Amino acid sequence: MSKSTNLTFIGSIRALIVDGKQIAFVTQHPEGNPTPLYLIDGESNKMTSIGMPCDGLSVCKLGEHLFVGGSDGVLYSAFAKDKSVTPLKTKIPATATKIIRVGENLIACACGISVELIDAKGKPVQSLAMSDSAQENSICSLASSEDGIWLAIGMMDGTVSVFEREEKDEFVLSESAQIHKGEVTSLLFQPDELRFFSVGADQKLLSTHARGNLEPEDRGRANNHKERVNAMVLAGENRFVTGSADKSCKTWARTGATKPATLSDGIVAVTHLATATIHKRLNLVAAQSDNSIRLFLITDEGKFGQPTQRYNDGFRRAKDLFDSNSPADRGDALHELALNDDLKSLEIIAKRATEDQDNKLRLTAAKLLTKATHVSAPQFLEELLSHPDAPVRILALEHLIKSADSNQTKLDLVRPRLRRCTQTSVAKRSRSLKNLATTNPRRTDSATALANFWWSLSIVTQSKSDAMRSFHLRMHTRKILRAPT
Repeated sequence: MSKSTNLTFIGSIRALIVDGKQIAFVTQHPEGNPTPLYLIDGESNKMTSIGMPCDGLSVCKLGEHLFVGGSDGVLYSAFAKDKSVTPLKTKIPATATKIIRVGENLIACACGISVELIDAKGKPVQSLAMSDSAQENSICSLASSEDGIWLAIGMMDGTVSVFEREEKDEFVLSESAQIHKGEVTSLLFQPDELRFFSVGADQKLLSTHARGNLEPEDRGRANNHKERVNAMVLAGENRFVTGSADKSCKTWARTGATKPATLSDGIVAVTHLATATIHKRLNLVAAQSDNSIRLFLITDEGKFGQPTQRYNDGFRRAKDLFDSNSPADRGDALHELALNDDLKSLEIIAKRATEDQDNKLRLTAAKLLTKATHVSAPQFLEELLSHPDAPVRILALEHLIKSADSNQTKLDLVRPRLRRCTQTSVAKRSRSLKNLATTNPRRTDSATALANFWWSLSIVTQSKSDAMRSFHLRMHTRKILRAPT
């Protein structure tokens, strides 16, 4: 029976690899915030992370080191044992969108229209330039034979170029041909034969001999996926698996023309595939478009078995915690989301500030918004100025005025008028506050918002009587202005 584990990773999964029972993956944040290199132990279901200065686009393991292609155009070497990460001195011509292992001592990085070969110490070895390619026809897939002698490179226009280094120190071009119509989405070498599988945006699955002229055979025939195939992986001794945006995986015999078996239960659009040995059993690891990672048993015959595990991201974890009756669980979700400091997290926190049934947690959510550094945080705090809870309204107001003051808004010009408006009738106060809102001395986003905050002073204690409202309004305004009582 499948288990579900909620983890705290954020961002869209961009690359995933497996080493034994360990699943390693990198994510890209929608706002470009740094995201760690994540590591999941497939047996304990515990996740650790290695901090990165940026988000990741690609990952590969060579020896004891994990190489990560950062969104900042830098290659990083990470060491899981001490959780260290080091930028390589090697400069690459473009961001490494794909990284694969080549043999026992090299990695290949897809960098725009070239492939950069780098050794285990991070030193450049060779650069393979796709000289006839325009920048928009960039490299989109890579694959290497197990011995690292042959290298296949897939392009956006459907071209596959094969390089080899048989009895040579460097790779040389063997052959190149356009075998797909549109992007070559994935490549996979067979382990015991000099052939490779390829899939493309044309939804075709082809099998091609790597030596000599590239003459592809239609391996998929009438059994192809109905939408784009995003990933392939070897599964057992005699089979391989494809994963598609059509919400299915198929397991194929590597030789022969037998029909594939299809897995669709528990599958959404597949983005990445790998296999992991967990508790001595082979599992298919499928990253999916809902940002989950799902595991399925693979039988000794290479067929699909039962689902075994599902890992969810931080937003799914927060959703489940908010459904809990425990204030402690919901509080944990608020604090975990606050660490993200991004728009989606702040939207959820602001919603909880209004909807949570616990008044203390509503105030906690408001406090977390005051600590956020995101540019949208003031907008959510402004919306809390009409909150039914007086402590929430006051907290939001105090923080926004303090924040505007720290941004050197010219409050001194309006302080005397604001003091005077607290000493007059309710009607005059309203007119004075409206005037302040329209004569704000500095038209920045924070200052415009501040004008609305001053206006909101008239409703800070709106549920009280006129006399008490006047008293609390005056006292609260003087407190904000640091005026003597």
